[in-house]
Amino acid sequence: MELQSVINLYERLKERYFQDVEIEFIHGKIKPVDKDRIMKNFENRKIKVLVATTVIEVGINVPNSNIMVIYNAERFGLSQLHQLRGRIGRGNYESFCILVSNNKSTNVKKRMDIMCSSNDGFYISEQDFLLRGYGDILGYRQSGEARFKILNIQKDYELLKLAIKYVDKLLKYDFNFEKEENQVVKRNVDEFIQNISENIIMN
Repeated sequence: MELQSVINLYERLKERYFQDVEIEFIHGKIKPVDKDRIMKNFENRKIKVLVATTVIEVGINVPNSNIMVIYNAERFGLSQLHQLRGRIGRGNYESFCILVSNNKSTNVKKRMDIMCSSNDGFYISEQDFLLRGYGDILGYRQSGEARFKILNIQKDYELLKLAIKYVDKLLKYDFNFEKEENQVVKRNVDEFIQNISENIIMN
């Protein structure tokens, strides 16, 4: 579907808007030699418009690129949008990244607002994490609401950071929980891991 979408968009743009402009498309199934040729021509300005999949997300450096339009922007995570946006604006020209979406949900609007308000990759990743949810820390779900009973990662973020420091210190001091004062911790950790293991087997 992604490949077909790129080709369809390329043909539509070429027919309607860029009849007299050099335009090309690129996707992950193109042979490396052809991909290198297309990117070289784009870098040398022989190609003025490039229609692409996220194959351009990393490793592409074309300083003269200054406009990017991302269709169906709601389909991408904020970190990926930030990574894509980083492909332009590397030269001396003012650059613009245009996010296009027909989805008018409140969540999508929040996500697009975050992209428009910041260029800080760490902040964007953090907001993406908070909006999408965090799944199970020791499970297999990569997003969605976590099933903690007494902890909310979003609200208790600072507390979690303190807990991480405490655990790091504890592991350096008594890695195997052999000391008497850490036996309660050991029993709780063993029980927690056992419950997680049973849950994974059951699922």
